Amino acid sequence: DVAVAITGAGTLRLLAERVFAKMAGHIGAHAAIFYGVEDDRRLRAVAGLSIPAERLESIRILFGEGFAGQAAERRERIVATRVPAGTALEVPVLGGTARPRTIVAVPLVFQDHLLGVLELGLYRDPDPETLAFLDVLSDQMGVAANNLMANRRTQ
Repeated sequence: DVAVAITGAGTLRLLAERVFAKMAGHIGAHAAIFYGVEDDRRLRAVAGLSIPAERLESIRILFGEGFAGQAAERRERIVATRVPAGTALEVPVLGGTARPRTIVAVPLVFQDHLLGVLELGLYRDPDPETLAFLDVLSDQMGVAANNLMANRRTQ
């Protein structure tokens, strides 16, 4: 279902938005940020789910900083169950904000090349099936992102 949604996405933003639409109902991630690699040591927020646009546009993270930066630097999934206040994944709700219970940051890697990081806010702890789904999703998104970038280079 998600693989079909990401097929034919013309930009990284559209790719992320399609994944967010499918993923929210499937695993209960109601807040998310997709980061693209801006340069060799920095991520830039490209798309978000439930994140105000003005906040999203200003997010830049160095590798090693925060959960997304750690996932980028280590090139491995990070799961954090004690989410600190002030995270970018806090979501405006009913005039206030809601903080996710768990954050999962998944690097998108294709042939050992980091293409981005998907950071998700879950309001429950992820079960093993959810984590396995995210691992498969990151592989699929890595292939799709690589194809997008290759197509952009050849145009």
